[in-house]
Amino acid sequence: SALGASRGAHPTVRLDSFLKSTDPCYQHAEAPTQGDRFIRKMATYGQIRPSVSFVSEARAVRPMKEHAALDMSTLPNPVMDPRGDPREGTFEIPAPPPEVDDSFIKMYQNHSLMLPSERYKEHLKMKAGEQKWREERDAV
Repeated sequence: SALGASRGAHPTVRLDSFLKSTDPCYQHAEAPTQGDRFIRKMATYGQIRPSVSFVSEARAVRPMKEHAALDMSTLPNPVMDPRGDPREGTFEIPAPPPEVDDSFIKMYQNHSLMLPSERYKEHLKMKAGEQKWREERDAV
């Protein structure tokens, strides 16, 4: 049995080895690595992420071989490439506007009694103010 193999050990160690050998939530998520190629994946034990087996070994520990792919470089992330951005090719990004009108936020905090027509007029002002604020924010 799983508990008989660890007789004489500390109860915590016995419970840990028992769970790792019997409970599927504690068993390793990856099959053992076969062959001479190593792919670093995030291995998990149950719900624990990132697991010890993923964090404890650095990429530099395993030497690069000639058939292995180099998946890291000093170039910037391709997702950050500004293609299609109107600021593409500029070295200086224009400064944001000095004053952005956010007075519509104060209207959200108005809980005083109002007629439905007054409330509706205020709603339209808030809606227009928020739309203008979003346009100014997106222009930055």
